Amino acid sequence: MKYNEYKERLKKYKRLAKEHKVKMFYAKVSATILTLIWLVLVVVVIAAFTGCSKPAVVYKTKEVNIPVRCDIEMPALPNIEEAKTIEDIAIIIAKSFEEHRAALLCCIKGACE
Repeated sequence: MKYNEYKERLKKYKRLAKEHKVKMFYAKVSATILTLIWLVLVVVVIAAFTGCSKPAVVYKTKEVNIPVRCDIEMPALPNIEEAKTIEDIAIIIAKSFEEHRAALLCCIKGACE
């Protein structure tokens, strides 16, 4: 083999190696770009489904007492001036307490006697 032939072959192999390196570089770049596009697509899909979720609504009930008008007549106040002893005053106050309690229960529970 002559020196010129050897030189020509060497140039040819260098050119082929250079073309191969360029092709490999483009192949690596395109693979990297495709990987990045895939990654971005996965992140967007995950963000779309997690961003739309709403927390569960919890309803708490609370008992509220509503005042209702009572149409029961209040008993008359006891007349303590008629009492002669302390025992009579205690009896009058106890009777008055029971009358007021009965009127209040009638109004609250609706159990009028």
